[in-house]
Amino acid sequence: MRKAILTLGIIVGAWAPLVSQAQLNIHAGQKLLVANRLNHIHFNNSNQELDLEEAFISSELPVRVVNASTLDVLAPKVEENGPSAIIKITFNEEVYEFSFQLKTQVGPEVAVYSENRDLIGKKGILASTQQFIFEPQPDPELLENAPNTQRYRVSRVKLTLANGMRPLGDFEYTAENLQRGIADLNKLYHRSSRTPQPGDRIVIEVLEMLEMQADNSVVAIQPTVPPRSIPIR
Repeated sequence: MRKAILTLGIIVGAWAPLVSQAQLNIHAGQKLLVANRLNHIHFNNSNQELDLEEAFISSELPVRVVNASTLDVLAPKVEENGPSAIIKITFNEEVYEFSFQLKTQVGPEVAVYSENRDLIGKKGILASTQQFIFEPQPDPELLENAPNTQRYRVSRVKLTLANGMRPLGDFEYTAENLQRGIADLNKLYHRSSRTPQPGDRIVIEVLEMLEMQADNSVVAIQPTVPPRSIPIR
């Protein structure tokens, strides 16, 4: 039996799989698995011979064949399985071994923009600003190597208008009024019964995010984003 070993990892640079004498040149669509998550892995090959529904799959991890070229893999926590995991595919008396790096996923940071697409930073915003746009920032490494795990949107955020240490009013935005991640600041100002003045500030608390899983189901996750204070000038 001829054996080909394809090794996938997170080491920067090109990876060069070894193929069997049959030269099927099979490779996986991602280089690592996100720990404690369902991963959607697509396999490609040069001549379309591989059919996972007809193959024998040997894996340390729970796997499910989705179609002829796709597996769903439930990866464990890194501390439960070590830093890597192996999946073996036997097809037409050929054995292909794939070694995936496991990586723990950390909740994404959230960038905040104005309606003019200006990134909001320490300098703050003008009192005339009408909207905040919230955009989760995926892990660059996972976005490149496991893009189907990096789909988020902000679903609940609390904004508080304050002057110094004195809160003037707050408004909690939910998925219903955060379409495309856009928060209308007039809702906050109306609740506060005050138009924003230079010297005021807006405190941002991201309370909930939605993550689309590999199987396209959506789950709510607890953000790890600390509160931010945005000065008004």
